[in-house]
Amino acid sequence: MKKLYLEKSIIFKATFLILIIIFFQPFSLFAKEFDMKNYYKKTRTQTNHTFLQKFPYKKYLQKVSFINFRILQKHRSYLNNKRKIGNKFLYYLGENFLKIFPTSISQLKGKIKIGESYITPHNKKRVSRRANEIYKIIGYYILGKIARKIEKEIKNNNFDITNAAHIALVEQLKNNRIYISVEESRFKKLIRNIKEGHFGYIFDRLFKKTNEIFSSDEVSQLQLYSYKNYYAIKKNYAVNIFRVKKNNNFIGYSIWLKRPYLKAKYFAYKTRRQSVFQRYRRWLHKKRVVLVTSGGFTNSYKQPEGLTVENGNIVNAVLMPERDGLVIIQKSGGMRVVDLRREVVKLPIGLGKNLALSPKKSLIDYSKLINWCQKYKATLFQTQLLAYSDKLLISIKKAKPQLRERRILTLARDKKNNQLHHIIFHITANSNLAVLSKEIYDALTKRGKKIEAMLNLDVGSYNILSVFDHKSRLLPALNAPISLHSATNLIVYTR
Repeated sequence: MKKLYLEKSIIFKATFLILIIIFFQPFSLFAKEFDMKNYYKKTRTQTNHTFLQKFPYKKYLQKVSFINFRILQKHRSYLNNKRKIGNKFLYYLGENFLKIFPTSISQLKGKIKIGESYITPHNKKRVSRRANEIYKIIGYYILGKIARKIEKEIKNNNFDITNAAHIALVEQLKNNRIYISVEESRFKKLIRNIKEGHFGYIFDRLFKKTNEIFSSDEVSQLQLYSYKNYYAIKKNYAVNIFRVKKNNNFIGYSIWLKRPYLKAKYFAYKTRRQSVFQRYRRWLHKKRVVLVTSGGFTNSYKQPEGLTVENGNIVNAVLMPERDGLVIIQKSGGMRVVDLRREVVKLPIGLGKNLALSPKKSLIDYSKLINWCQKYKATLFQTQLLAYSDKLLISIKKAKPQLRERRILTLARDKKNNQLHHIIFHITANSNLAVLSKEIYDALTKRGKKIEAMLNLDVGSYNILSVFDHKSRLLPALNAPISLHSATNLIVYTR
């Protein structure tokens, strides 16, 4: 009897194992290996492009586990040796894996594990540093897709962010530098600001919310009145500050920073040992700061939203589809803006040359963007693009009617002398973003300026702005309510 029981137990376990292997065949480590050598011989006359485009990825993934790095590395090396396309093959494989096995809510945990297995170094498997970088990029892309899926399901009320299991998934992504964009509820925002003692902020928000009900979309002309000028250069000034009026009512300031006399720097994140403020203070030694402001948006977990990189190091790997402005802070202190809405975007690679890619649509191009960031030690962040290439992009009819204080960074070039200014519009009055953008665009156009880019900066819970005069004294009139100590990122301009 006991022998019969053992036999049944063995049969049951064996049957269960076989079913598991069949069910997870695309991911199985035990599937029969794909014959890459034989396939190469059959397709030897194909071009590299045709080979990658027509390769039977679905059949391959039925034979080879997507996480069997031993075989993947073997095939990568073989194709590098025969065609020099082993690296590209991995990117194409990753892109097709996501198409063949799209992410669903029920598979989130498993897909996260797959992404994590890719970003984990494979040094023990004798994988080169270059190959490890390829696997990491694929892993970040997969995890980024998962984050986008979660964000979408949150909006559709299919993903409860307060559920313990879901919290664990979000935390798991966070540990891998993948941050989802979750808007903090009004109630939570209220409680947090009460705890932090920001009562002025609370009453201001309530007042603005009330005014939204009675607001008008009427566009009026802005007037700029000179307020302060300093740092004299060639019969002009590197810093020009204007008071901004609308219908003869004061609504804020605009700070004009002349390039290349003033240089930009971006602090994208806190390290394990230092906050953003501490990093800024440490860097500050013997530098003459003109302006400090919050830059990219921050989610409810105090993490950067959208693709964020500092000096080539990935801070957040998620490329958000609705944030069309990719802001690149250059080592020279300049700033370049890329419009991600375009079919093809271009990144500088020296000597007047550009790298053309479509990172939103393709893992291959996303990999090129990350490689570009690492190669050139780039610093960048994503934000809302309001205008680009002398064209207003935000629509008054389609934009939300919210009234808020606003901070808009505009890169404007004089049509006559080609002089470039970075202009910060610090608007403290209740303003609709689309209406204000149109007013700023019109005001600068009338002054003979070409708008290279207009960007929305964060003024929510991280409404930070400090402006300093030529003697490094703070200008209280332009000081925003939130302390620099609370910064999650900072744009800094120095003389």
